[in-house]
Amino acid sequence: MSHYEVIPMQCPKCGNMNHFKNYNSINITVTPELKKAIMNDDIFKFECQDCHHVEYLRHQLFYHDTKNKIMLQYAKDPEEIEQTLAALKAEGLDLSSYKIRWTNNWYVFKEKIQIFDHHRDDRILAIYKENMLKKFYEEYPEAGHAVVFYHADLSENLMIVSEHMKVKFYYFPEQWYANMMVNPHIQKMLKYDTSIDVNED
Repeated sequence: MSHYEVIPMQCPKCGNMNHFKNYNSINITVTPELKKAIMNDDIFKFECQDCHHVEYLRHQLFYHDTKNKIMLQYAKDPEEIEQTLAALKAEGLDLSSYKIRWTNNWYVFKEKIQIFDHHRDDRILAIYKENMLKKFYEEYPEAGHAVVFYHADLSENLMIVSEHMKVKFYYFPEQWYANMMVNPHIQKMLKYDTSIDVNED
């Protein structure tokens, strides 16, 4: 189930009291309508009922997809998901078939949702993105710090966001990915990988 608490909150602009629905856990299989609120950040949106002042109050969030066996935790500390997993195990839930990830980066959190929605392996993508970023720095040394994100709207793409350049989009490496999925060395490595932290930034 999805869980939230209603928190009394004073509007920082007009001072009037409001209430904020603070979701700490979302079961997207049960409440699929909340996925849009996650992807457009409305899950954190506070709007004053009187003056309509808007703020986004980012807080930790646990994402559970029971249909596709996925758990994602957005939190500052990885201990948060360890506590959550311990509680789920105590309730008798078998986690052996789940993909479990933690990140303290909200954009990475949303990226993971897109990756898993398209049945991709984020660990394999991390390999490609690392090499892609090295080539990008060689070609654009003036770009400053850059990050590669997987993006899937109408089609799957990779995009590089950097400090001093416009966002650059690249086609998804379909053939490379297919080759990696049947590479015995890579598959053996992934078989024994139990890391919950697959951040590349």
